[in-house]
Amino acid sequence: MDLHTAPQEDAGPSPHGNAGKDGPRLIVLAPDLPNPHGGDGGGVTLGTLCAALASQTEPAVVAFARSEEAVEAVGQSLGTVVPVHRKPPKERGTVARVRHRASNLVRWTAGQQPLVAAKFRSAEMAAALRKTVRSFRPDAVLVEQSVMAQYLPYLEGVAVKVLTDHEAAGAIPAALPMGSWGQARDRSLWQRDVRRYYPMADRVQALNRPDARTVEERSGIPTTVRPPAVPLPARPVDPTATPPRLLFFGDYAHHPTPEAARYVAERVFPRIRREVPGAALLLKERPLPPKAASAE
Repeated sequence: MDLHTAPQEDAGPSPHGNAGKDGPRLIVLAPDLPNPHGGDGGGVTLGTLCAALASQTEPAVVAFARSEEAVEAVGQSLGTVVPVHRKPPKERGTVARVRHRASNLVRWTAGQQPLVAAKFRSAEMAAALRKTVRSFRPDAVLVEQSVMAQYLPYLEGVAVKVLTDHEAAGAIPAALPMGSWGQARDRSLWQRDVRRYYPMADRVQALNRPDARTVEERSGIPTTVRPPAVPLPARPVDPTATPPRLLFFGDYAHHPTPEAARYVAERVFPRIRREVPGAALLLKERPLPPKAASAE
């Protein structure tokens, strides 16, 4: 089934949580559940923003979800959650995993979508979003990350559509076939998606000023900045009370994280240790990339 010609049936999962607050109605459309108390940085920053917006708006989160427990946790923090369940690759059966990969590669080879965007292509998500827009009647929709820009066509009639770009309108790193040719092809497909979908948003924003300038150059669309929202602890850390330590914390299953860990371990930390001989580098989370783990 072609996602963009999926039938208009009134289908989709039922919402979790409680609605009914006064204020503008806001849908947050995301590739993963935003959770201010979660374990990944992207989910925490978006969840923190959503929690702050919940004091002024009536929010509803429409997102891919990996477990019912995660949905319940987010519902308690943010209110209404409309999940589209999506099993992690490791939890899928062999046949289902192979079929899913083959389908993504076919769409990529045929030039329909960039590879990572194809992984987030879902008729179930399209149906859930349509249902939520009809029933919730939002005043605005916040579309988070470029992989979700493909759902902008389903928001016709919404007064304000805001797209947040996390990748500077560029290609998201992926394990691509065909070497450098495959990488060039994927970049070209991302550029086509940017030209196709970004103009459908009423506002495009990036996470910092350099990225915003790059988005403007690549899309021709004025781009504002929305800095990441960071939860602040009630009690600040006292750096004088601990030894000189540098903590690198991240999800190493996320493609860019091992590369960043190696850069810190091989390029940044040696300079720090020259100035502070007793410094230690802590790489937190598993699985650690072998080369970075040995650099501690």
